[in-house]
Amino acid sequence: MVDTTRILDLVSLLYDLPYREGDRDWQEVLDRFLSTFGFSFGSVDLYAPLEAIFEKSIRTSSYSTSDDFARALTPEFMEADLRAYHAVASYRDHIFRSDDEVMGITRSQRHSVLPSSRVLHQIFGITERHAVCLNTHGAWADVLTVQVTENQLAVSQSDWKLLTALLPHWAKSLELYRTFNQLRLRFETVLAGLDRLQLGVCVLTPHGEGILKNEEARRIIDEARGLETSRAGKMILTSAIHQQAFDQAVGSACCVVSGQGMSKSSVLAVPRAGGASPCLVEVIPLRDDTGGLQTLCRGIIVLLVDPDKTDSISTKGMELLYGLTQAESEVCALVANGLTTPQISDSRKTSVETAKSQVK
Repeated sequence: MVDTTRILDLVSLLYDLPYREGDRDWQEVLDRFLSTFGFSFGSVDLYAPLEAIFEKSIRTSSYSTSDDFARALTPEFMEADLRAYHAVASYRDHIFRSDDEVMGITRSQRHSVLPSSRVLHQIFGITERHAVCLNTHGAWADVLTVQVTENQLAVSQSDWKLLTALLPHWAKSLELYRTFNQLRLRFETVLAGLDRLQLGVCVLTPHGEGILKNEEARRIIDEARGLETSRAGKMILTSAIHQQAFDQAVGSACCVVSGQGMSKSSVLAVPRAGGASPCLVEVIPLRDDTGGLQTLCRGIIVLLVDPDKTDSISTKGMELLYGLTQAESEVCALVANGLTTPQISDSRKTSVETAKSQVK
């Protein structure tokens, strides 16, 4: 019998899934979930009937022990499995059913009707496959599948009931994933615009775990010169002193997000290796103080500025808008890149007075 603490941990893991981007994170949760009930093999598939596409398919890590299985997935096998998948998805009652039951076949017919079952038995010793549709409505057809092996201990009826009782949590988690994924795509579109301003932006959960970042933030972090991220998306600073200061800033921001403090930001100058200028890191609490989005808009924004990133900013729009001459366009570009009037004068080999006139 699975204890209550482990069940609560599993529920917590399921509701963390919507924030996870990588398939490996999903696989770890699936591994842990199924192993709790004695299963080594299983999968979860997200299917959108209207588009007739699989949005995500995750298998337990136990499948990775053999390359033969991947090679055996021929179109013939996949077509037969898809028929079985749709048969399972037609039941919306949260009851696990075997291949034999959903396909209306006998055990002796299984290998001929579902060739993949023969391959699963030959490679992994899988003797039975049970699946259930997680959704009780027709908008999606997500299926959780568990496989029983020859050497596996029998799952008790009480554990089967407990496993079934957790299915609504799986369904809700996947619905949240779809909603959050749409929001993620919209946020990423907005964040992409900040790449042009050479501003790195990371969005963290109220617990400090990363859920979004734009390309500039990825570039700064991937350089691994003072800043990195953990598997959970938490930011790691190579300097212990600055890590402590950053953790305190995140902690303060978390308090603000939960309504336990005043809204303020913290700015750090994080040293980087290789003689690079320190990276500027600003930690800002993100919450919906107007109440328009209520509790949906809460988290932490981390802004990253690389002072050594000095690519030219385009001033073509200014040229077209104000009909600038070539000389004025050149001066406009120098101003946009932060040069002072004397520096512009030196750069263009003109007098300071001429530079002043062109800047005006």
